Amino acid sequence: NLVPFLLPSFLSAICMIHQIVTLATNKTPGPASNANVKRQNQITVSIALLTTTFFICNSLSVVSCVFSILYQGGTPSHMQLPNFILIYILPYINSAANPAILILRGAALRTWVTETVKNKAFSRLNLPAQMSMKTMSSTTSLAAKKISSCSTAQPARSGG
Repeated sequence: NLVPFLLPSFLSAICMIHQIVTLATNKTPGPASNANVKRQNQITVSIALLTTTFFICNSLSVVSCVFSILYQGGTPSHMQLPNFILIYILPYINSAANPAILILRGAALRTWVTETVKNKAFSRLNLPAQMSMKTMSSTTSLAAKKISSCSTAQPARSGG
């Protein structure tokens, strides 16, 4: 029975059609609600990107699996690289793409991620998070000078 495999792709296709219709028919009624319409369109585009990514990854995975089952002896041929990629890797690509889409599409989330990564990176280096780029630049050049002076120094000869 193929219904459980095909149902998610079918439902996501219906959602994509609805989102495209929503974007196409959503016109700005007036200047007062212009910001709300822009925000709603931005959210609709984000959801459409997520749905499209799911549809592409899931559909290719299901088609490959069904093709393998129907035309290659009843079980998917897992050892062939294209089947392996389509059946097993595409769902992971979809899962990895979802946060990337959300971070790239949302300014607030992008700012939060940037600040979190910056704070974590500075805390790992035992540096204050508010350190300016000028301070970092001078610290980096000082460290580079120390390293270069150590590498150009003559090694001590052993007495022998």
